[in-house]
Amino acid sequence: MSGSDPNPLIDLIHDAAVDDAAFARLPEHLAQWSGGRSATLQLMDPALRHLDFAGSYFSAAMYADYLDGFYVEDVWMQAGRTIADNHILALDDAVPYGEFCMTPLYNDFLRANGDDTAHCLGGRLSGAGGVMFIGIHRAHATGVFDATEAARLQALVPALNRLHDTRRRFRTTEDRAWLAAGAIDRFNGALMIVRGDGTVMMANRAAEALLTAKDGLTVRERKLEAFDAASDRALADALQAATASHNRQGAALPVAREGRPPLRAIVTVMAGGHTAMVALEAPLPPTVIARAAAMYRLTAAEAALLDSLAGGETLEQHAEHKGVRLTTVRSQLASIFDKTETRSQSQVLLLLGRLPPLRLD
Repeated sequence: MSGSDPNPLIDLIHDAAVDDAAFARLPEHLAQWSGGRSATLQLMDPALRHLDFAGSYFSAAMYADYLDGFYVEDVWMQAGRTIADNHILALDDAVPYGEFCMTPLYNDFLRANGDDTAHCLGGRLSGAGGVMFIGIHRAHATGVFDATEAARLQALVPALNRLHDTRRRFRTTEDRAWLAAGAIDRFNGALMIVRGDGTVMMANRAAEALLTAKDGLTVRERKLEAFDAASDRALADALQAATASHNRQGAALPVAREGRPPLRAIVTVMAGGHTAMVALEAPLPPTVIARAAAMYRLTAAEAALLDSLAGGETLEQHAEHKGVRLTTVRSQLASIFDKTETRSQSQVLLLLGRLPPLRLD
């Protein structure tokens, strides 16, 4: 990419914002575009902590050595901090060749690694997400960079700043996802974060094992599906209800399994409304409702309602089966919430699966 048309290189910069392989290739093409032999990109946060690096000749070991012993003594980096942000300069103007050849960076790092780099074109690119130091390098014999070469690299600064901001945002998102994945892996039960259309965004180890075993549920093209048609329709409806634009609500439903008791799928509304948490549990032991009634001093009617909800019934279905008004059932549910210190049906049902053993005699 050493011609006169910058568009292919700008396309590569755009790709490098989200593609690690393109980011790794970028320094080589930046060097060619600017008349250099090699290049480095160092992405840092506003406090100048390392975020990302790409170099056309630095190995990972070399860069680790640089950060450990030579980063603070990098005279080109120091010079880049003194010039205006987002301005490309031939750094020989700030650090003359003779002075550079006396520095530890040159003698103890570059020469020690068999590198005869002695000239640099670069600058400090600054944006909302931090800074990026860019350096284009040449050997002794090639000579200093001129104003035309600096102008060619300068034309790419807006695209390079967008690259830095985008990679920072992606890194933040990935870090948050990694932390969230670590958090849900601490639960013994199977947990998934699922979008309203059924797309599985995250699953802990227990859920992955269940899906791999195709134990009532599976994932096809990233979508959560139940093998039983009725269970699949009910699950899809529950995910839609939990992620609706308004009046979102959770649900509990059985997921049929071949030759085994059904799983309990508890779909919980999450903040933001775009995703729901799906907890998968084995059927409740017969004594669990009695234990809950004893622990939380539920009335017989409240215990019966809890039993119906655990079995996958709706409030309307329970009211019809018991021959009572829906308003009566809603009052019973409100009382259950108050006694168990929960705020939703899904929270109550999750609580049932975590009750400690209790003697009733």
